[in-house]
Amino acid sequence: MVDLIIKDIECALDNNAFLSALSLSLMLPDICGKAKYPKENNNKKRYIWWYDEYVGKYEKCPGYEDKYPYLSGEVIYNLRCNFLHQGNPNIEKDRLNQECCKIDEFILETEKKKDFNVLIDSSGITSTYCGNQKVNTGYKTYRVNVRRLCFIITANARTYYEKNKDLFNFFNYRLIDKDKKYKEIRIIK
Repeated sequence: MVDLIIKDIECALDNNAFLSALSLSLMLPDICGKAKYPKENNNKKRYIWWYDEYVGKYEKCPGYEDKYPYLSGEVIYNLRCNFLHQGNPNIEKDRLNQECCKIDEFILETEKKKDFNVLIDSSGITSTYCGNQKVNTGYKTYRVNVRRLCFIITANARTYYEKNKDLFNFFNYRLIDKDKKYKEIRIIK
């Protein structure tokens, strides 16, 4: 199932269906977290633990880990809940525990696929000047490139899935491609 979801995410991105790609991407840490931590019943914990271990720790700004906002498991879980349950692609900073990730302005950016992609997020803390002295206002911003976010989640989920397929035995479903079935029937005749 993970490979099918990733294929759909890639198809959505190729067709600039950014919100579809984002919603499917935000599901992957849920699935991988269930595989990694099958005995943990708290979905939130599983999600955040998996994301932080396989994605989030690489999102921190080196040397400023505790200062600048980054896409932590807590931030992405908050985005997941707001987007998938309320249709709101934003975060609620009051629901975040990490002080550095209490983002005041969370912005999603989209861009079409290019021959050569350079996908960048940006974060910052606003400062102002009072006379000659620079004063940190503490207002935190984060601009998320949706294509990049989908890419980092899918790349890590794909790698985790490929290395741990045996842990994903909890899927119990049937998905029938009727077009493929009809084509097989025509070939048999």
